[in-house]
Amino acid sequence: MMVLQRVSQPTTLEDRAKFIWLWVKGNSARNIAKETGTSVTTVYRWIRRWRERGVVENRPRSGRPRITSTEEDLAILKTAFTWRHISSINIKRRLNLTCSPSYVEFKNVIY
Repeated sequence: MMVLQRVSQPTTLEDRAKFIWLWVKGNSARNIAKETGTSVTTVYRWIRRWRERGVVENRPRSGRPRITSTEEDLAILKTAFTWRHISSINIKRRLNLTCSPSYVEFKNVIY
């Protein structure tokens, strides 16, 4: 017997605000879940986060900071397409970038 799993989707800010609004109006988490087509666990999670932090927005995410700006990324691409046989070292030098040549090559391959 094959068990199908639900595909989880992020809860939208609009849905989260609706959970809180309905809860403040006196609805139970179970009724909110039934009305919005969401699990009771999800409703409780956002009510708890709202009570702890006072907001229903996403928390800032951690991660490595960008090495190059969007403008620099576009300049890398433009240079690579204009000068088809230019090396990543020469792109780095031409654009006066502080990143490594391997990063320039990586950016060029991604796009």
